[in-house]
Amino acid sequence: MKIEEAFAAYWAQLKERHIFTPSALFSAVEPAFAENGFRMAGEIRSILLIRLDAIGDMVMTSGFIRELRRNYPLARIDMVVNPLVEQMVELCPHVDEIYTFDRKIFQQDLASCLDQMLALCQNELWEKRYDLAICPQWGDEKRDLLLLAYMSGARERVCYRQAIGLVYYPKANIGPEAEDFQRSLRFRAGMTPPELIHEVPRVMYLLKLLGLSVEDDRLEVWFSEKDRARARRWLASHQGELLVTLGIGAGSGERKYPVEKYRVVLEEIVRRYPQAVFVVLGAASEREDAAYLAAHLPSDRLLNLTEQTTLRESAAVATETVLYLGNDTGLMHMAAAAGKPIIMPHIEALDRVMKCPGLYSAFARFSPWRTPSIILRPEHALGECGRHLYYGGCREKKVAHCITQIEPAAIVQAFDAMLRKIGLVRA
Repeated sequence: MKIEEAFAAYWAQLKERHIFTPSALFSAVEPAFAENGFRMAGEIRSILLIRLDAIGDMVMTSGFIRELRRNYPLARIDMVVNPLVEQMVELCPHVDEIYTFDRKIFQQDLASCLDQMLALCQNELWEKRYDLAICPQWGDEKRDLLLLAYMSGARERVCYRQAIGLVYYPKANIGPEAEDFQRSLRFRAGMTPPELIHEVPRVMYLLKLLGLSVEDDRLEVWFSEKDRARARRWLASHQGELLVTLGIGAGSGERKYPVEKYRVVLEEIVRRYPQAVFVVLGAASEREDAAYLAAHLPSDRLLNLTEQTTLRESAAVATETVLYLGNDTGLMHMAAAAGKPIIMPHIEALDRVMKCPGLYSAFARFSPWRTPSIILRPEHALGECGRHLYYGGCREKKVAHCITQIEPAAIVQAFDAMLRKIGLVRA
């Protein structure tokens, strides 16, 4: 039976019964994969890497991609990524081809999701005959990745276990449904040792589980010389000044330090360092806050590039500046990957001693990697945030809450300290 016919038969069955299970999918289409030669043993000559989350997650996977290529210098390596990050990875020198898939549809409309996955596999992936599919995401919600990896036809499929809590609570009573995708779709699923907390070494560890070596855990950011030239043209009028990337956006409201407090920070820094110039990068969501800062700072001390740069150009601009000041964002991770020092207000209070930081601490898991950093945190969690356990330490997801306790003066002091640390100001 042709693979298309097997999927069509299963689709008809699914539309009739309205119940999707990964085991039923496997039973329906696995014989067709085997019959058409997708399960023949052999060397690893083609690899599909699937990572469907956001900018920062992709930056923290950049070293993994390089090390995968080093272990398989002659293999074909393709990636499926979130459309949001396609431009960021399209110049990655370690990958042959990039495909995109928007994972939001998995939660919204499973039938449409399956149709779109099938179209991608039918039109692009099956012809590659992948020997190995890798899903390096550590977090627990990755059913869509596992589904796409299986439907790609890859002979072997590797991921981290869905029930990540077992890393810290190995005796926890977790029902079979918690790991039904990895089990039913025949994934080789691994676990990290509990002492690995930061996401970068966690992602890298999957290579070790595959029996591969890791020689270098540094991160990378990719852009063209054209991107660099464009960045330098934007910054040309401020050549020789103290250029600072300013990240005022965030993926969720609780991580956004109030723009009114940023204004106080910037005004004081400009008073102390008249040569300081803040370069604001961001999308339409940062337009209003950037305009507010531009209205209150001297016009030659703030360069507002919101909505003007592509993702790669933003990375190039950040690379041309001295340091990054701002929120916990994908832009911060790009600056860190470029080796830029980081000053960042963070939501997680100092008094929130996490029983399980590897699960619940955003500070421990996603801090800037391998670059000088000063991270400012509130002393105490506010209200309910201090009485109950919430991921990242703050229960609010739409508005700034615990992070508002960080005083502008503390950020200014951190700025002073960072300039001394990197040798731009004498102690």
